[in-house]
Amino acid sequence: MRVAPNQRVASSNVRPEEVTNVALRVGQLDAVMPEALSEMFNLYRSNFNLPNAQLTIEEEAVSCRCKDCDAQFSLDTPVFVCPHCFGCRVQVMRGRGITLMEITISETEHEDTYHS
Repeated sequence: MRVAPNQRVASSNVRPEEVTNVALRVGQLDAVMPEALSEMFNLYRSNFNLPNAQLTIEEEAVSCRCKDCDAQFSLDTPVFVCPHCFGCRVQVMRGRGITLMEITISETEHEDTYHS
């Protein structure tokens, strides 16, 4: 069963060993190293009895919009200049922050208690 962040699960019915995957989206602008995040997750997993949990990390590219010419573009370097008009009034649209995308819980005989 997959649970999106906006869904609720009766937490008292979910045993830690039933969590099989935690999916995160990590914005490239935040300079979070996926390897370091994985290591931290492994420490958390062993300390909180989550033996079956895996971490899936999706890196999100930086996407911007120029406030001067309204062009949308991607950034490969942290230089916030519009490649179309060379304006400096740039708004970051995507690629910032860490977002919990989903938690996967193994199928059990109690599956019917996890409906949102």
